[in-house]
Amino acid sequence: MSMTGCVVSCARGAGFTIAEIAGFLRATPSDTELRMGMARKALELDEDIARLTRMRDSLRHASTCTHEPLVECPDFKTTIEGPAPQAIRARKPRQA
Repeated sequence: MSMTGCVVSCARGAGFTIAEIAGFLRATPSDTELRMGMARKALELDEDIARLTRMRDSLRHASTCTHEPLVECPDFKTTIEGPAPQAIRARKPRQA
């Protein structure tokens, strides 16, 4: 698969729109507005990854937990709640 094909496939799987992908494919170092959009999208992906990781870890715990009811299990609650969203958003993208 070509590099463009890999980018398109990966980006579509991550929920990018066709317009976002097209912008990414034509980005240049001097396109500061587009690059700022890329940095914002990276932060959104960080939030998605954190949420999905919490869900995965919670499901793994739930598959073996004997606490009744499951949603009251302290370990389950800690895992599913995870860190505050502000902690994730507080990360700043690197400056080029």
